[in-house]
Amino acid sequence: MDETIAFGAVLGYGSIAVTTFGHLDKNKIGVIHELDKKQEGIVHTFLDDIVASIAASAASRLAHRLRDEEESLTEQEKDIQEEEELIG
Repeated sequence: MDETIAFGAVLGYGSIAVTTFGHLDKNKIGVIHELDKKQEGIVHTFLDDIVASIAASAASRLAHRLRDEEESLTEQEKDIQEEEELIG
């Protein structure tokens, strides 16, 4: 249930973000693993999910930007495409 907000945040960044979030949420890699551990006196119920969401969204943004550069789009075309991707 705590993944709902974090999952909703990645939906605007496309399938790359969604699958990356799923991977990070399931495998709990790196700092996400540390945040998921129960520690006495520390409560951060869904902080691991928020961090995974931010990481997945950033990775997706980079992947889309690299794709655009490989396709040699103009800055204006990149901006249009990015706006379309954020819309959904």
